[in-house]
Amino acid sequence: MMQNINGQEMDYDLFKVKFDSDPSLKKLVDRFDGQGVVIKTKEKQQPTELGTKPKVNNTAAVRAANNVLQQPG
Repeated sequence: MMQNINGQEMDYDLFKVKFDSDPSLKKLVDRFDGQGVVIKTKEKQQPTELGTKPKVNNTAAVRAANNVLQQPG
């Protein structure tokens, strides 16, 4: 995502320098680390626990996911 901004590729260190020096960037970014950048939104991400299935209300999506999970492979 951060490629080709101002014609340069950014790594963590370069992004951190820009983040620390640009207050407008701090308004847009929720957090960042070596894995990527999380942009601030109004939606809150729900915490998940390892090994639990997410709740889905769409029965077709649940059926399709179960079919994929049950296939050998």
